[in-house]
Amino acid sequence: MRRKEQWAASVAMILAGGMLLLLIGPLDAFSHGFYCDMTAYEEAGELRQYTELADKPFVQIFSPRQKHFRGFEIVMINLPEENSGFLVFSVSDAAGKVISETKVNVEKVVPSTRCPVYVDASLKEGERYTLEIREQGCETVPYLLVAAPVYLTGENIEGDLLIGYVYGEPDFCFAEKALLSAGILLLCAAALDCIRHPKSHRQRKVLTLWGMGLVLTWNFMFNSFGRADVNTSPSKVYRERTAFAHFEEGSETYVTGMIVAQQNQVTLPAYGLGRYMDVSGELKENIWIDNPDINCRNDDAYQNGYSLTEAAVAVEDNPYTRKVCREGGRITFAGGESFSITGTEQDGIWLILRLSSDEILSGARCGSLSLARFAGENGVLFQPGYVEAYRSQYGLQGIVFRHLARLLDYEESVEGLQLLCSVLAAAVFMAIVVLISRRYGFLLAGCFYGTFLLSPWIVNFARNLYWVEFLWFLPMLAGLLGLQFLDRRGSGIISGITAFLLILAKSLCGYEYLSTIMVGMVLFPCAELVSAFVQKDRERSRRLLGLAALLGAGALAGFAVAISLHAMLRGEGDLAAGFSSIWREDVLHRTIGGRLSEFGPEEWESLQASVWQVFVTYFHFDTQILTGVDGYLFPVLAFLPGVLLLRRSKAGQEGISRPELIRDWAFYGLSFAASVSWFVLAKSHSHMHTHMNYVLWYFGFVQICLYLVIRELTWAIRSGQEKRKNEV
Repeated sequence: MRRKEQWAASVAMILAGGMLLLLIGPLDAFSHGFYCDMTAYEEAGELRQYTELADKPFVQIFSPRQKHFRGFEIVMINLPEENSGFLVFSVSDAAGKVISETKVNVEKVVPSTRCPVYVDASLKEGERYTLEIREQGCETVPYLLVAAPVYLTGENIEGDLLIGYVYGEPDFCFAEKALLSAGILLLCAAALDCIRHPKSHRQRKVLTLWGMGLVLTWNFMFNSFGRADVNTSPSKVYRERTAFAHFEEGSETYVTGMIVAQQNQVTLPAYGLGRYMDVSGELKENIWIDNPDINCRNDDAYQNGYSLTEAAVAVEDNPYTRKVCREGGRITFAGGESFSITGTEQDGIWLILRLSSDEILSGARCGSLSLARFAGENGVLFQPGYVEAYRSQYGLQGIVFRHLARLLDYEESVEGLQLLCSVLAAAVFMAIVVLISRRYGFLLAGCFYGTFLLSPWIVNFARNLYWVEFLWFLPMLAGLLGLQFLDRRGSGIISGITAFLLILAKSLCGYEYLSTIMVGMVLFPCAELVSAFVQKDRERSRRLLGLAALLGAGALAGFAVAISLHAMLRGEGDLAAGFSSIWREDVLHRTIGGRLSEFGPEEWESLQASVWQVFVTYFHFDTQILTGVDGYLFPVLAFLPGVLLLRRSKAGQEGISRPELIRDWAFYGLSFAASVSWFVLAKSHSHMHTHMNYVLWYFGFVQICLYLVIRELTWAIRSGQEKRKNEV
């Protein structure tokens, strides 16, 4: 291609990519739907009033509160079956210029139902507009509803028309916009590389890795390569607990609860994690952040927490409401009305508050119950919520993520942080794949990449803010980097320091799976150590042993420092008391050795279960191994590599060198030991958490089993081809 043509193609590609980025990002040009938050006609109750259009037009001043304004929804009454004429809706800007005019044929309007009114102009968020409604040639002029200010939405500036303001929703969420933008940049870079540098192999490698990492990140965020329920199981309860959309959401809300508390300016505990609660209840689902009314009482007697028969409200019975909702105190609603609490009564999970109002209250009148504030008898306002600290760990992830959340819009903070976790997990996995590829070849690297991409368990955990999965595999990456620079002076010490920092960070974020993570860290160095020892390569054995020892020492030191910091926090400055509390309340009921008398009946089954019983449970998958691969094949996948290696050993190492065979045996055995270590050491934890601990098989064991089986099949195919050639 000529130089001028190259420049022209490059400029065209940059312009096209830039335009797409602008449309997806800042311009947010892609939207759909006609969605309205109009106060329901029925909720206006006896406060409904009517306005006639026969005498003069109706005028309302409003301001859109978000992008993608579409129009209005309005309720009309006084419409006979046979009618004719139009209602004309004119929208003017601040200068008085009419920018949109829409006619609605009243003959086609169903009385007392919402009538959609589309606006053709593009209205800007925050700008001031005037809506004028007038009749035109109506045989019978319809009435419109007007209501008190508490029934009107936030867009209303002047006027009391009961009207809904309609918006479209963006086609792409925040994470989709970010990843699609990264994909567009990738395509542009690839096209430019082909145009300008047709023989640039290094750039193509970088772009290939970028694309592979982008695919991982997308799947971690949206599970595009898996089923909606991710893990198939005959048990409906099990499916619900392992479904991708809500996997371990209860644990994640220990983090998101801190973000909500920070947003609401609630006092935070010294621990980094906690269960947030307020008048809406305890935060146990992230959807609660966007829609706190989802937890309100709704039945024959209550609507959105407000009684339909008396001046009373129902709030969830929790430590926060028991503290602030007391007789003699006051409740102030979002609309400004304030009432005394004349009595309280428990009704199952609800706490009923009877109020000093002479009228029955409603959400339409008083606003969302989640926005109500409480005061004591002395009139001093209580905080709008409370955080019950999660004391089983230090909670570093909660501290980090709530500070990062300040950099994001509150509404998008959880999704943004989940995207960050997905990106970091993909980056760590890609680094592991690259290092394995360089050292052991593309087949083993491909097995690791394919497992990271298609394992429903890896995908489940990747974006979770509580589990921060990328921290699980960073130690394995440190072990591979130590091997990569084994012959460099000082590399062992650097590896030990790195192991210390990584295990310290992981332990401060939780002790779960720590034994498996530590064994996974030394998996590759120890496998090569076994091979070097059998070969009697003393120098290499010495270096590998030193690397493994420094990695192990650094890891143990990191764990010791982390648990000491946790103990200081737990013991409120008394280290010994903190260690004692952690041992009694956390260690014994998760591992081996707890006594039944020290725990409640709900813990007894896990305490009495045998290690063998736990191991057998996890050896029989109730889920898929990889997407499309049923779990009943796991025993075959686990045992077959051992049979194949044994066959190779007896066949005189045909097709494989003795050092490689020994190394493969070490890979197989050590990866198995890594997975099983947590089942053994944390027997009680594993017995209780079968909805998540299957992920332990993916710290190398599944990948290496796939590698050994696929490699044997590849050799068999090649051998058959060569045999047929020789026969010919």
